[in-house]
Amino acid sequence: MNEHDKIPKPNKRKPNRQDNRDTGKFCRYHQQNSHDTEDCISMRKIVELLVREGKLDQYIARPQQAPAPNANQQINMISTISGGPTLE
Repeated sequence: MNEHDKIPKPNKRKPNRQDNRDTGKFCRYHQQNSHDTEDCISMRKIVELLVREGKLDQYIARPQQAPAPNANQQINMISTISGGPTLE
């Protein structure tokens, strides 16, 4: 939520009676106690959009990709099977 320029403010909505009751939950994005921030669908959609646009790359740890094999490298393998029973 520190990136104010990237995250739009939520639409204003008319408060209802349920907004004033103590639910033990609080959404920092909506500034209401109807749900937790972690469960906020609006916030999830915004974050997913920002990730797709590449605007949150500095916050995302991506696994390192293995380097592509060099086309000039060649592996030669010689296999020998010995020491097993013989069929006659």
